[in-house]
Amino acid sequence: MITAKRSAEFERRFKVAAYTEKWAVTMTKVRIRQAVASAPFPRWHLLTFAGPDGGESRGVVDMLAIRKDHSEPPSGAKRGDLFQLVLIQVKGGYAAKPTAEEHLWPSVTA
Repeated sequence: MITAKRSAEFERRFKVAAYTEKWAVTMTKVRIRQAVASAPFPRWHLLTFAGPDGGESRGVVDMLAIRKDHSEPPSGAKRGDLFQLVLIQVKGGYAAKPTAEEHLWPSVTA
């Protein structure tokens, strides 16, 4: 009886975690698009590294935001040849808060 109850609760929790993982990725995309909606050209393009079930993947980077850099480039490059990249980690499901080890790069604001 106890095993059956634990098993049902275990299954329920994993379903909730899987749902919130996918929802966390989706809402992160929505929030980024809202934040930069009024920004001038060029737009950010979002690349998602989905896990096997469509939720978060393993590793530090879950999403990559990329856009062309049209500012004055350093010598040797032409305008529009360079990119701006932002690495994004998404936390959802039952994920723990990021550890000091996961903070490999300083925060970047766009």
